[in-house]
Amino acid sequence: MSQRNNLSFGCVALTTYSLKSRAIKMLELAYDNGITNFDTAPLYGRGYSEEIVGSFIRNKRSKVVVTTKVGLGSLNENSIPASIALPLYSLKRKLKKQYSATIKVPTELPKPLTYRKIDKKYIEQSLQLSLKRLKTDYIDNYFLHEALPSFITDEGWSYLQELKKKRNNS
Repeated sequence: MSQRNNLSFGCVALTTYSLKSRAIKMLELAYDNGITNFDTAPLYGRGYSEEIVGSFIRNKRSKVVVTTKVGLGSLNENSIPASIALPLYSLKRKLKKQYSATIKVPTELPKPLTYRKIDKKYIEQSLQLSLKRLKTDYIDNYFLHEALPSFITDEGWSYLQELKKKRNNS
């Protein structure tokens, strides 16, 4: 029996690197240290996190677990390549002085989730865009991102169940 590694690398901060190559080096470092599950989302860096993970997994897809999400994030494709967007975002952050040395701890309770309709069409579009960004034909784990199950329409639930059944049969 092979030993399973349940440790996952969260990819929300990948787009804080000024260069795509540096973000990929971080993923390589995690992988070289035994992490094989990579958790991203369309929301992370406006989809650029998924693109970076897609570049990283290109030659190791069968050796890694890819987790992404549905429910938050744009359904628009990025028109600027990550290799250009990341340095621009970095410059923008420097100009706005968004980074500070202090950690701010929230003092108020989080706001309740706002209802949003997650239907079959939205799920299909989000999934296809994630697959394209990730440069893969399947996703291992597909999470509902900051939403309640009641946000998903019946047709959306049926579609997710179809996807699950197809994945389990392949």
